[in-house]
Amino acid sequence: MATKKSGSSKETAQEHRKRRTMSQADTIELYNEYGVFVPQRIIELTSVHVDTDGNESGVDSSMASRFKRGIEILRYFHPTEPVTVHMDCVGGDWYHGMAIFGAIKNAPFPITIEAFGYVMSMGSVIFQAAERRLIDRHATMLLHYGRGSYEDHSKNIERAGQEEARINEQMEDILLASIQKKIPEFDRKQLKDLITYDCYVDA
Repeated sequence: MATKKSGSSKETAQEHRKRRTMSQADTIELYNEYGVFVPQRIIELTSVHVDTDGNESGVDSSMASRFKRGIEILRYFHPTEPVTVHMDCVGGDWYHGMAIFGAIKNAPFPITIEAFGYVMSMGSVIFQAAERRLIDRHATMLLHYGRGSYEDHSKNIERAGQEEARINEQMEDILLASIQKKIPEFDRKQLKDLITYDCYVDA
């Protein structure tokens, strides 16, 4: 049997990743641990924990960490092939949500989000990050301003109010950019009127 000469036809790291195979057990473990199904390049974006009363953890540090690891796993296997995110999100923390939003925006591959069930609150913002967005006919989106409650001395409450105003403006920018792609004449006042109170939107 012929052997390759030393130094000839060296395989690049990327070629090695392309030809790397996974056992069924490895595939199932990655899916269970990180919600990543490598063969079809799918990431599940759902609550990581649900308690005995059915309360979901929503967008939190666990969801953000798991999702970012999922992005890195799929980038390892192929740095440019498209990825699909299956999302069912009840909402949650703004800052961890923006970590997920940034991970989607900065990914080296195009990402499609397919939304099912809940697309609510912070979930509706994360949804806007994808290059392509699809929503199931039975899903419901909730658009609204975040709610905060503060107990502290007056200066810290004032600062917290300023931060909440900044977050609200950032959310308006994200939603408005998406809406104006379809309805260029839609303005910020119309958006504010739309989401001042909880706004439920079907597919």
